[in-house]
Amino acid sequence: VIIDEKSLALYRSVGGSLGEKIRGALLAEAGETRFAMERGRCRLLTPEGLCTIQKELGEQALCRSCAFYPRFLTEIGARRELGLSLSCPEAARLILTAQECFSLCSEQTDEPITAIHELSPELLLTLRALRGHALAMCAPVDRARRTDGALAAALETGLAQSRAPLSRGECAKLFEALHAAAGELEFLQPERKARLSASLVDCAPGGWTQYCPSLPQLWEQNPVAVMCGGSMMYIDAVCHGIDPLPDISPAIRQQVLDQLRSQGLESVLAELKRLDPDYYAEVDRQNPRRVVHAVEICLQAGVPYSTLRTGERQQRPFRIVKVAIDLPRDILYDRINHRVDAMMDAGLLDEARRVYPMRHLNALNTVGYKELFAHFDGQIDLAEAVRLIKRNTRHYAKKQLTWLGRDADLLRCSPQGAWKTIEQALANH
Repeated sequence: VIIDEKSLALYRSVGGSLGEKIRGALLAEAGETRFAMERGRCRLLTPEGLCTIQKELGEQALCRSCAFYPRFLTEIGARRELGLSLSCPEAARLILTAQECFSLCSEQTDEPITAIHELSPELLLTLRALRGHALAMCAPVDRARRTDGALAAALETGLAQSRAPLSRGECAKLFEALHAAAGELEFLQPERKARLSASLVDCAPGGWTQYCPSLPQLWEQNPVAVMCGGSMMYIDAVCHGIDPLPDISPAIRQQVLDQLRSQGLESVLAELKRLDPDYYAEVDRQNPRRVVHAVEICLQAGVPYSTLRTGERQQRPFRIVKVAIDLPRDILYDRINHRVDAMMDAGLLDEARRVYPMRHLNALNTVGYKELFAHFDGQIDLAEAVRLIKRNTRHYAKKQLTWLGRDADLLRCSPQGAWKTIEQALANH
C-alpha cells in the first residue's frame, strides 16, 4: 500500500501511542513510503480485519490507496490471486455497493514464484473453480433476494464438491447449523429448499441403490412414487441394482490420473491389460474414463474388475411400472432442435459462462455445456457450438430409444395418451 504525501504528513503528525503504532508500520523503500506487511497482512489491521486508522481517526484519514483500491494478494502453488478485500468499512462500502459485476481475469506471466504450497492438482483446480463461483454469487442482484440466492448457491456448490454424500440426517444437522449461524431460513424460496434437499442424496448411480430402502418412507404419504428421467444407468440402478464396487481412494485416483497425464492413454490401457485381460478385451479403448475407472477398481479391490461385474439383478420390495413417452423420430428431432434454440434464448450461453471455471467437474461434462466450453476455448464459433448441441442431443435421444427398446416391460405411449396409459398401468398393478 503506497501512501500519498498528504496522508503521510497526517500520519507523521498523529501523537500518542496511536501515532507511534502508525509510524512503526511505515516502511520507506525506493523513494516511496508504504505500510509494512506481516505474513501478508498490514500491521495496522486489527485481529478482526478492521483498519486501525479508520477505526480511530475516521475514514477521512485513510490514504488514497486504502480508500479507493483495497486489495489482497494470495499465492497458491504457481497461481497468484489479486483481489478486492472487505478489509475495512470503507472497502466494504465501495465493494458491496458497486453496480458492476465481478469477474475473474487471468494472465500468464514470467514472474518468479515467491511462495510454494504443496497442493494436489485436483484440489488446486477445485479451489480455482470455487473462487470463480464465489465471485459469480457476489455479482450485484436484486438486493432483497441477494441473501437467499447467495446462501442457496453456496450450499449447492458445497454439496456438489463434497466427496462424501450427506444423508438426510446430516441434511437436518446442516440446516440446524444454518439456523444458528444465519438466523431463520424462512427467506429461502420453497423451490430452492427443494433443490437443496434433492442435492443431499448422492447423485452417483451407486447412491441410488442406497436410496431405494428409503423409498417406503415416501409411500407413507402416497402409495406411488414417481421417478422421471432418461439416464440409463440411473434407471437400472433403481430398478435392478448395480454391482457393488469399492470406493476409490484419493491416492489411487491421483496415481492413475498422473499416469494418464504423463504417459497417455496407451500406458493406462497396457496397465488394464495386465490387471484384467478379460475386461481389456471388451472395453471401449477410445473412452479414457472407462479405462481409467477399470484400472482404479483393479488397484483398489486387488482383483480384476471383470470378477466384480456379476450383472445379477436385485429383487426390489416394490412394484415398478415403466412408461416411456414416445414420438415419431422426425417430430422428436424437430422438437429437440427448437428446444435448443429456446434454451439459448433463455440464457444458456450466460449459464455456461458462469460455470466455465468448474468445467473439470464430471457433472459438467454434458451435452450443452461441453460444446459451449469448446466455443469459449476458441475451438469453434457459436453457431457451430449450437449445431453440435442439437446434433449431440439427437444422438443421445437415439441412444436412449435404442436402450429403452430392449426392455420388454416398458409401456410406450404418445404425449397425448400418457396419463391414461399410466392410470391403466397403476390399476393393473
